[in-house]
Amino acid sequence: LADHVVVGFSWGVEYTSVPTDRQREFAHTAIDAGASLVIGNHPHWVQATEWYGDGFIAYGLGNFVFDQDWSVETTQGAILEVGFTRDRILGVRIRPTAVRQQYAVELLDPAGAEGSSILQRIWDASDVVAGP
Repeated sequence: LADHVVVGFSWGVEYTSVPTDRQREFAHTAIDAGASLVIGNHPHWVQATEWYGDGFIAYGLGNFVFDQDWSVETTQGAILEVGFTRDRILGVRIRPTAVRQQYAVELLDPAGAEGSSILQRIWDASDVVAGP
């Protein structure tokens, strides 16, 4: 029996920051079924995150090593650092990344201009998910 289950989905609409209702439904169902962490990919842009119950959901982490260098958004991504105890998630750190020349990935300073703009896109999309 696992202490934690991490679920990964390839889902969503490409080149959007806000997850679809269907993504949210699947993620919530996974958490309700016992997952601690849900990580999504496919939209090629960073998307919203949210805490749901005792679980954390990252709807889209953007691109990591990928050849879509035609826009700023498609060169941006994020890495999650997740701390666990036996029975819960201790915390989540979102680390912004950028794809550079020859697809080298750079870990960005979250307080720097580029890193903070990526995090702001995630927070803005997360505010939409949270609603008023």
